Amino acid sequence: ATSPVSPDAVLLVSGYVDPVHAGGGLGRVLVQAMARDLLGRGGYRAVEAFGRATPTGSALGAWPGPQVARCALPVGFLGGVGFGTQRPHPLTPRMRMDLRSALSWRDEV
Repeated sequence: ATSPVSPDAVLLVSGYVDPVHAGGGLGRVLVQAMARDLLGRGGYRAVEAFGRATPTGSALGAWPGPQVARCALPVGFLGGVGFGTQRPHPLTPRMRMDLRSALSWRDEV
């Protein structure tokens, strides 16, 4: 509902960290490594992703949207690693991380 992706952006389609390793910052490290790789390649201005929002009043497992949308990364995770909302939507907002702003935390990478 919030496509197409901007022409100056790379699309992050999905990601996964095994629950055994969740909460330790591994997801952040993976996103930072992706940003470092894109900065090294040059020519990319941003990364966009379709987030998965948990509708108000629903349990985390009670996803009312299409089955395919379950593979999208949670909005809270994307926001926590530097993405902002590019185009809002109640279930699948399009999120964007500007790689120029990623330069400010490039040393962390």
